[in-house]
Amino acid sequence: MVAALVAWAGLGATGAWTPYLAAAGDVWFLGHGVDVTVPAAAPFTMTVALLGPALVTVLAGMRAGRRAAATALPGPAVAAGVAVAVVASVLLLLLCHRRSAGPDSVQAVLLPAAVYLAGLLAGLLPGRGSARQGPLAAGARAGAGAVALTLAAGAVAVAVLLALHLPAVVGLYESSGAGIAGGLALTALQIAALPTVVVWAAAWFTGAGFAIGAGSSVGPLGTSVGPLPSLPLLGALPQGPGEYGLAAVLVLALAGVGVGVVLKVRGHVGGGALPLITTSVVAGASAGVLLGLLALAASGAAGPGRLVEVGPDALQVAWRSAAEVGIGVLIGGAVVRRRPAGSADGTGAEAPR
Repeated sequence: MVAALVAWAGLGATGAWTPYLAAAGDVWFLGHGVDVTVPAAAPFTMTVALLGPALVTVLAGMRAGRRAAATALPGPAVAAGVAVAVVASVLLLLLCHRRSAGPDSVQAVLLPAAVYLAGLLAGLLPGRGSARQGPLAAGARAGAGAVALTLAAGAVAVAVLLALHLPAVVGLYESSGAGIAGGLALTALQIAALPTVVVWAAAWFTGAGFAIGAGSSVGPLGTSVGPLPSLPLLGALPQGPGEYGLAAVLVLALAGVGVGVVLKVRGHVGGGALPLITTSVVAGASAGVLLGLLALAASGAAGPGRLVEVGPDALQVAWRSAAEVGIGVLIGGAVVRRRPAGSADGTGAEAPR
């Protein structure tokens, strides 16, 4: 919102400032998965989420959830938080809605509140489990941990690519002719899109890759794209054949191995093959669902023409991540000898087999 108003002032606009604020509201709704129809000579609908605003909402919800968990009656606090989110969405919708454009009304009311509720529920969960968990709980934690590690790897990859392709990114900024105020608004838009790009990078690590326009492909084995919009962030796309693609696909499996080792060492998985197999299956399913949902949110239409197909294939991401994480957790849990409870402080000996 602030960037939109600064752009309005910096561009020397003398008309109403509400269209700029409405545009910022559109970005906010897009960030929560709301379909937004963009006014143009030929209006088009954007369905790909710019996940930066959603990340802010989830973190705010988690903080509120932790505070609610410390009270005697967390239920009313959660209900009040969701109600405030709904009211805020309605007020912003009234500002952003135009006759032939703007956010989808039903989605605009429900989806931001649902994202906030997800953060609230995550904040209500206990931070640490018991010393011994069942295979289902351990598997769910393992899947979430593997997804977190993969997203972290994706964030590092995006940062490295931006650093390596900085001249191309700067060149696209200069060719845009946006000026200082327009550049600020463009930068704010790209910051909102950065978490979406990180999800694309995570999809790249699964082997599924992603698209930037119909008929294009950005994957571990190579990149093939057509004409791209002049968005500076796209200047960091990897180019040509993938030299390290096969090694990159191992990232998700290695994340699974890592969390499998941690689970076994900490005693969250009991002895025997069946608990470990169950944990691995649940971990794979959890990772597949989580990354699949993120890929679904980070894909869709980003513009007219070829840009109606942008982002990863959610089903491809889901089954690939489920298989890779599940196998990784199974390997990680199988190769480690679990220490007895007394060895957690370093005093116990490793359990013999």
